[in-house]
Amino acid sequence: MPVEILIVILVVILVVAVLVLITLPKLLYVKENARNAYRDINDILKGRWVLIPKFIEVLKPYFSDEKSSLEEIILIRNTTFENMTFEKRIETDKKLSDRLIEIDKKVHNYADLDADEKYNKLLKEFQSLGDELSKAKKEYDGYIDKLNKLTSRFPTNMIALVAGFKKIDKLD
Repeated sequence: MPVEILIVILVVILVVAVLVLITLPKLLYVKENARNAYRDINDILKGRWVLIPKFIEVLKPYFSDEKSSLEEIILIRNTTFENMTFEKRIETDKKLSDRLIEIDKKVHNYADLDADEKYNKLLKEFQSLGDELSKAKKEYDGYIDKLNKLTSRFPTNMIALVAGFKKIDKLD
């Protein structure tokens, strides 16, 4: 085999190796950040999930004539958090949040509840977690966007394909 062919083969191997060494860490870095954002979202959802029974306990004495509002929240939350998919957790959180917004509008009809320190503390905590959730979702979607762009552009897409990276859907 002529020396020129060996040199061409070595150059091709070297170029591929350099591409892999440059691209793979970038892909892994973005994927790890997306995973961390995913975990953050899950932790925030769990925190909001845990607050719901506390809301029910505070609201029960005041909402005796409006039991259907509380029962609807209880039914939505009846599924075990651990048994739901990530997407189902987000969907359920949205439903619970919508119901709590509706209930909060009714709270103003009950002066004692409207002034209740425990209720207001729970509401602020729930809203604060909601703000954190929005930020975490945007962060996650940003990393997913970066990862999808990396996995769709040449030559990164070739390395991503070999490494098993796939397109991931964003949340919003």
